[in-house]
Amino acid sequence: MNILIFFPYNKRTVELQSVIEMYVNKGHQVFLLTLTPKGRLHQIATALGALCLSCDTGENLSLKNIFTNARLLVKTCKLNKIDLILAHQQVCALPLIFAQPFYECPVYYIRHNTDEGYALNPIKSRILNAFINRFSKNIIAPSDIVYKFLREIENVPARKLLRINYGYNFDQYEKPIKAIVENIKKEFSSS
Repeated sequence: MNILIFFPYNKRTVELQSVIEMYVNKGHQVFLLTLTPKGRLHQIATALGALCLSCDTGENLSLKNIFTNARLLVKTCKLNKIDLILAHQQVCALPLIFAQPFYECPVYYIRHNTDEGYALNPIKSRILNAFINRFSKNIIAPSDIVYKFLREIENVPARKLLRINYGYNFDQYEKPIKAIVENIKKEFSSS
């Protein structure tokens, strides 16, 4: 199966790296498409066996970027015969929604947050989340808190929601450097 992971950022994330590793180990071809230029995440994903691409449009929610990313998403899906799309974060959900009519594979939007955006920009967050929740076909809630928030606060129908835990390969966390740890202990001595 050809799986496309659509993600906004280029920084390493053990959760996403673990998912890529799992799918590759199961024999799937994994594609990582980000909205930011290639970075550390792309290096790690490539080493794990994924093919990495970048829109390089950034996280700007302008209509131009949303439609540019939607076109690139459709093109990527067709060129690579994508069988499944997993989109993370709201900034990737918008192009995903506008591109939906142009591909036939299953699409899942993974909602990581609950109400953080409401504290910063409540009107924008309500409109954005209401739109995404309305037009997303399938939404994955990776925690009970997110699932409960989607159901009870944002009134997303249960038929649209899937509750799937985050997956972590803890071996992918970088090991501490002993010399740096010792320096920190000396600088901040305490029990």
